[in-house]
Amino acid sequence: MKKTEDRKDQLIEYLKQRGKLSVSEIAEFYGVSLPTARRMCAQLEKEQRAMRTHGGIRFVPDIKTTYAFETIDAEYNTEKEAIARSASALVKNKQTIFLESGTTVKHFAVALAERIRDGQLADISVFTNSLVNLDILESVCSVMVVGGYYRHERRDFCGFLCEKMLRTLRFNACFIGADAVNLNDGIMAMDAETVRLDELLIERSDQAFILAHSEKFRKHSLISYCAVQDVSTIITDSKLPDEILREYQAAGVKVICA
Repeated sequence: MKKTEDRKDQLIEYLKQRGKLSVSEIAEFYGVSLPTARRMCAQLEKEQRAMRTHGGIRFVPDIKTTYAFETIDAEYNTEKEAIARSASALVKNKQTIFLESGTTVKHFAVALAERIRDGQLADISVFTNSLVNLDILESVCSVMVVGGYYRHERRDFCGFLCEKMLRTLRFNACFIGADAVNLNDGIMAMDAETVRLDELLIERSDQAFILAHSEKFRKHSLISYCAVQDVSTIITDSKLPDEILREYQAAGVKVICA
């Protein structure tokens, strides 16, 4: 048992230096089989010391954060409403879309519901992991909730069952929030559950739209899960500084400032 724990501690120290490792690198480092290396990755994730990725594992610092939907929902309302109106205009008739949880996406759900009520959109099918989005949209369109482990502080579902269902689905578009947006580090989130969900949504969608108010471009978060070039469009507000906008445009990233 002590040998196993020592090996895991050693792997974590190695992971801290490298940031991420593939299963084959772990197998070679320890001289073990690939199945054994995968079991090591699974055990570290179970202990919340690291996060599994496609074909490997990623280091997750031991940082505890709190999230309160009501508190965050009260911030940057003007900016979020502008982003929501701009993003909702991108939805087309007969599309199947996914709305992630989060306060900016909540405003998007409100704007989307208004377009449907006004007769501007028809035959929209919405999937979501958010009870907030369900409450806003269920009276105006078809809504399917993707369930799993319920996070009360976020009013959403996540985890294995949620991810398993998403792997069987395909969307015309997904609309995702972000904890931070950075040209070098990409789209970022604070917790591993959200990262796994968002990675999967981007993979399973024809188009991926990031909804993030301009202050998010000045921040960093814990886990970077995709490059800004990997999403279709980033939708932000008009307060984004021109120099930041030009940097993203020069990097080939489509940014809409609402």
